Formats: sequence, C-alpha cells, structure tokens
Amino acid sequence: MTSAVLAFDTLKFSDSLKAAGVAAPQAEAQARALADALAPSLDALATRADLRESELRLRGELAPMKWMLATVSAGMVALVFSMVGLLFRLSV
Repeated sequence: MTSAVLAFDTLKFSDSLKAAGVAAPQAEAQARALADALAPSLDALATRADLRESELRLRGELAPMKWMLATVSAGMVALVFSMVGLLFRLSV
C-alpha cells in the first residue's frame, strides 16, 4: 500500500488558537500534540491507487469463478433436461 500524504498545517492551527486567545506555548503544544495524534491514522489511509489495485486484483480472482459457475449451471440445466426426458419416456 502506498502512503497517503495529507498535510496538517500545525502553524495555521497554532495561529488560529492564538487568534482565539490561547497562549502561544499552549497553542503550539496543542498543534504538535494533534499532529502526533493524527500521524498514525493518516498512514493507514488507502489511496485511490491502492483501491484501484485491489479492485483489479479482485476482478482477476473472480473471472475464473464466473466461468466455473457458468459451466456448473450449464451442466445442471443439461442434467434437468435429461431427467425430464427420461421421465417423459418412462411415462409413455
């Protein structure tokens, strides 16, 4: 899985807190703490490329199953027609 890059602007966050009346040391500490808390979550995000890769892999794995299902279904239909034909011949 590729790493998702999502920027958290600690300076902007800190400046917003300061503008709201929070003391500079507290605003900066909160910005660092929030950035540290978000970092592991951001690493676990899947990118569009990750999702596309998974989709293609799953489609590839499902393709043979579609053919197997079609083959089994055709066999079942043939078996049912054979049984109906046998029952019809036995009843006549």
